[in-house]
Amino acid sequence: GEPEPYQRLPQMLARTRNPNPLFGPVAYDFSAEAVRFGRDGNRQAERWDGEFGLGIPWDRGSYFAKPRLAYRQTQYNLIETVAIAGEEKPTRTLPIASFDTGLRFERDLSLAGRPLLQTLEPRIFYLYVPERNQADLPVFDTRLPEFDFLRLFETNRYVGADRQSSANQVTTALTSAVRDERTGAPKVEGTIGRITRFTATPTLLPEETRPEIGDSSTLGEAVAYLGSDTRARIQIEWDESEQKAIQQVAEVRYQPEARKGVGLAYRLRRDLGEPLEQVDVLASWPVTREWSAVGRWNYSLRDDQDLESLLGVEYRSCCWAVQVAARRYVRNLDEIDQGVYLQLELTGLGRLGDGIQSFLDRVMVDDESMP
Repeated sequence: GEPEPYQRLPQMLARTRNPNPLFGPVAYDFSAEAVRFGRDGNRQAERWDGEFGLGIPWDRGSYFAKPRLAYRQTQYNLIETVAIAGEEKPTRTLPIASFDTGLRFERDLSLAGRPLLQTLEPRIFYLYVPERNQADLPVFDTRLPEFDFLRLFETNRYVGADRQSSANQVTTALTSAVRDERTGAPKVEGTIGRITRFTATPTLLPEETRPEIGDSSTLGEAVAYLGSDTRARIQIEWDESEQKAIQQVAEVRYQPEARKGVGLAYRLRRDLGEPLEQVDVLASWPVTREWSAVGRWNYSLRDDQDLESLLGVEYRSCCWAVQVAARRYVRNLDEIDQGVYLQLELTGLGRLGDGIQSFLDRVMVDDESMP
């Protein structure tokens, strides 16, 4: 079977939330990560990653422009068993240049006597990142992302610091929404975006199936808010060279309040070798004031196989919470594993243990995410 994934022992993150004033119109942003990777309780490597950016965020309400220039450096300290070509302290440095600009239009509407507001926002995002040879860098936690419309405006097409994609591309996007004029709550939202790559981008992960991505791809998304607690979403990524959908997501989420919700999702993905087609059900529901039941069921339609089943309980008081869950999952096509997860959370101090929060976060989002 495949080896267990690396564990982060421990991980420290620091970042600014928004660009902060530096001098005059110039602002800065900063993000950093320090993490030690281990397996079976043994140290394997350390990785330090930092990015410092300078920009001039210029926003006048009806339009905005945000030029930015950043410097990113990633450095490793590898033990002999994971060092590549004898390199124990490989380093990657590169600049990242981007320019983000857009317009904002709005007009009044009326439906059945209810005042509404329609917005229209065209946006252009240019990104340039020079190519770097990263063959001597290991891959600990970096992967291709799941469908996320914000990818159109990200500076790296990978999730994780082990790989930084090169780029010479422009994203054009158009977003429109219909909102309640009195409350500002969205009723319907739609976005379509296109990434046009002027130069081919080499693939940097072994599971990527396309040797080069020099053509264009289009992403579309539509969201309908069926009341204040229910949301339906459809997303699609269309590859124009292959004339087919690379990723599709359809989901419905009911969430009347934080930590109380049910989600149902269908996912199709064709960019990782063999196509993936799955159904995902997640739920968290209070039983009493302190106790909640949580669960997840992930099923592969193409393999006719349960990929993951998780069932647990959570006890939450004013100052602390504990989560216990049993999990049964497929590690690869012919190996099934089981485990029990325990997590202790102290309010305001953090979490301790091998927890189930990542599963809960997929359905239990903050109140701000729903109108």
